[in-house]
Amino acid sequence: MKRIVILFLFASIFMTTSCIQKDPLSAIRRLARSSDIQKKQEAAKQYELAVDTLVKAYASLGSLNKAVGEKLMFQKNYRNAIKHLEIARDIRNEDANVYHWIGVCYVNLYKIEGKDSYLTESEKNYKIALKIVPDHMDVLYSYAHLLAYGKKDYHKAVEILNKYIYEINPIHQTPDPNAYFLLARVYYMLGDFQNAYNTYNEIYRYKKKLTKEEKEKLDEFIIITRGKIEGE
Repeated sequence: MKRIVILFLFASIFMTTSCIQKDPLSAIRRLARSSDIQKKQEAAKQYELAVDTLVKAYASLGSLNKAVGEKLMFQKNYRNAIKHLEIARDIRNEDANVYHWIGVCYVNLYKIEGKDSYLTESEKNYKIALKIVPDHMDVLYSYAHLLAYGKKDYHKAVEILNKYIYEINPIHQTPDPNAYFLLARVYYMLGDFQNAYNTYNEIYRYKKKLTKEEKEKLDEFIIITRGKIEGE
């Protein structure tokens, strides 16, 4: 696939000169056919330069499609975003962010169309992203959200969120109340009301960072969860 794209780019780069010179490499070819060893060496250098130029152009194509895909994703044009991000993925296949954004696009398509296959595609891309960067905080949170609300895999969601909150977050010194809310919600869905209650109480440490609406929800959730514990 990469060789095909490189050949295509090679043709595109020299297309504008075709009306003047049918073979853009003719000068290099003449040097290569020469019996003069220095000319042959010069031809080799020029061939190498041409290939390096094409490789850089190929890499730039990945960056361009990544940027376009990201822009389309934020514009909620998810299908076209995926097309561009998949081109970037094929070129920059060690870029965890590309896989993350593809996963985000599929999640949003699922919200619109409700097709379970979109959840499968999203999870696949999140997993690949985490293989590349296991501690990628954005991917961990997105994956936990998918597991909780899409896949209903609450046990796995707890595992991911505990890693996010208690292993990764302390290292980066970036407490995320949203992650605590999600973890508490997952515990609640599992019927583990004590851990849900404990987690909601932990959020009070970051109460200054909460909006008025979030503070009201926190108070409500704590009352409800306490009631569940007392009713057991």
